[in-house]
Amino acid sequence: MIDGKQLWKERLIAYVAQVRRYGRYMFNDHLLIVLFIAVGAGAYVYKQWTDSLQQFPYAIVASIIFAFVLTSSGVRTLLKEADTVFLLPVERNMRPYFFRAGVYSFVVHMSICMMIAIALFPLHRTFSSQSFVLLCVVLFPLKGWNMLVQWKEDAFSQRSLFHRCIRFLLNVMAMYFFLVGAYAFVVTMAVIMMIVARYIARSVKNTPLKWDVLLEDETRRMQSFYRVVHLFVDVPHLRKTVKKRYWLSPLLRIVDRATKQAYTYLHVRTFVRSGEYLGIVTRLTAIGAIFIYTIPTGYVFFSLLFTYATALQLLPLFSHHRSHPMLALYPLTMTKRRQSVLGIWLIVFGMQTALFTMLSTFIVSLSAGTAVLIAEGLLCTLLIMYVKKKWKEAE
Repeated sequence: MIDGKQLWKERLIAYVAQVRRYGRYMFNDHLLIVLFIAVGAGAYVYKQWTDSLQQFPYAIVASIIFAFVLTSSGVRTLLKEADTVFLLPVERNMRPYFFRAGVYSFVVHMSICMMIAIALFPLHRTFSSQSFVLLCVVLFPLKGWNMLVQWKEDAFSQRSLFHRCIRFLLNVMAMYFFLVGAYAFVVTMAVIMMIVARYIARSVKNTPLKWDVLLEDETRRMQSFYRVVHLFVDVPHLRKTVKKRYWLSPLLRIVDRATKQAYTYLHVRTFVRSGEYLGIVTRLTAIGAIFIYTIPTGYVFFSLLFTYATALQLLPLFSHHRSHPMLALYPLTMTKRRQSVLGIWLIVFGMQTALFTMLSTFIVSLSAGTAVLIAEGLLCTLLIMYVKKKWKEAE
């Protein structure tokens, strides 16, 4: 007989040990120094920005931010592929296992909520009359409700984007009414949420677990963690994902397929179709632009920070296919391979620099845009010189 309590304990210990082992490679002295400087500079710029504000729609912005954090409430099950075979017959005995998985996930989610709340504290203190402690207390039942509803949908019912959007809107309204002190509407939202939870609980009653969905979710979360670790050290558990991206096919046809451009052809398609590069570069660029737009006093810092973060994400592109034996058949030198990767890096850096420079020019001044352009140029030059030095040392 499988003991759900003991199984969860063993899985959690193994998972924590794995995170600690990879964490030693990730959070080395150099990264800690960079993080310390980035957090310190970011906190200084953030304080300067909050002190300069006279008016700010805090209730709307905070309710949307909290709604995003609250709506994302998945449960970490730590399931493995073999569980769909060996644990399926004893599903009734797995309730203690999933209960502890829910408690662990709730603690992790609430830790993130508290960090977001602390980050918003300067704005809350200035633009809200509500108690900050009471705000933190309200987040607990809201997170619990979101986790319960999402668990019922993920584990027993059909996952729906529409239902997720409804939960997001309910979270926005509940947080907004609380922040503006409309307690009658807060009570109304609480009643609606209880009705929704009751309805979903009844609709999935006596429904078996969807093991394949839970395993897919857990696999996706672990692969996301492995992709982050892969930036610092090789991870044998990492699985490569490929997306066709038909809407970018016309752009890919521009790349010359001649023999001299073989590496460019390969790396451009790797950048576009792999799930590790295009998406994260787009997100980092968009987030950097948002930060420059909302906190214009830190235009140079944010432009350099997000360009540096993008460079870290693009470093594995050169070694993406190193384990593929067919690559050795290319009758091309290593110089050609390096030139193709550098070309992609320069294009990405150039697009980011152009965007950040234009934003700084339009929002701040022409001198600010010039400063960003010069700073970005120096950073990109230093990064490329550093990479070339490492390549030369590796020869």
